[in-house]
Amino acid sequence: MKRIVCLCTLPQSFQDNLSAYLMDAYDDLRKFNIEYDIKGIFIVYRNTVLLVLEGEGKAVARAAYKTRMDTRFKTCSIIVNCKIETPYFNRWSIRLVKPDSESQQLFLNRLKKELEKDFVFESPKDRKLYEDIYIAERNQVPAGAPAASGAGAPQAQELKHSDLVQYSVSLSAWPKPTQMKLTPPAMKTCSLISNRFVPYQTLIDRKIWPTEADLEQFINLLYSLGTLSLKMYQQPAGVSPAQAEPQKTAEQKTSEKQDRFSQLIKKFITSPRSKVN
Repeated sequence: MKRIVCLCTLPQSFQDNLSAYLMDAYDDLRKFNIEYDIKGIFIVYRNTVLLVLEGEGKAVARAAYKTRMDTRFKTCSIIVNCKIETPYFNRWSIRLVKPDSESQQLFLNRLKKELEKDFVFESPKDRKLYEDIYIAERNQVPAGAPAASGAGAPQAQELKHSDLVQYSVSLSAWPKPTQMKLTPPAMKTCSLISNRFVPYQTLIDRKIWPTEADLEQFINLLYSLGTLSLKMYQQPAGVSPAQAEPQKTAEQKTSEKQDRFSQLIKKFITSPRSKVN
């Protein structure tokens, strides 16, 4: 197996629409990496991207070449190129670095320890870009310090299935179109969890996404954008998460009745009528 780490920058001309360019670049790599079973992470800090790719040697090399040839990036340097026995990551994901997030500082510290023995910087500028991303290094957060707590939510490197099934999720604000592509599954999920807590297991049972991995990736993206809240799921006695559907508001019930009435009217108008003798 091979690991390649790329350090990329976006041109200043992209600043007005930075999120759109980043999400397009991430989405292109996501499709490629799923096809070739490449794991890793796409870390974004301002207009700098740290890209970690892990997997079969030739596939990882192709992904790195694809990134270096991507015209959306102004520069792209390879700062790690080595063989590994086991991958550090078990999936492909994106993470947006926020300077005031203690949990992200802890994550970056752990990642730095994993990567630094193999660093080869092409120039002092690359080292400076790398150090700017590693806000943990400037804040000196001890590697063993507890993560910041918030509503009982897990503050790990990423939200894994084993974590998520214990929680209910709620969306405080819809993501902007420039932050992600709002596909039908994405819009349906956002609508379902907007300003109310819904058990994660319920989202699985609804089968909104083609696979559970797709749902997990979408929830992680919302989490990285800071718009997702989590709280420990309290399962009522004798009720499964699948049965614990969110309560519908009076407006939603009225809307459903109107929809059913509209369907009945449409059926009445379009159905063939019997002749009257």
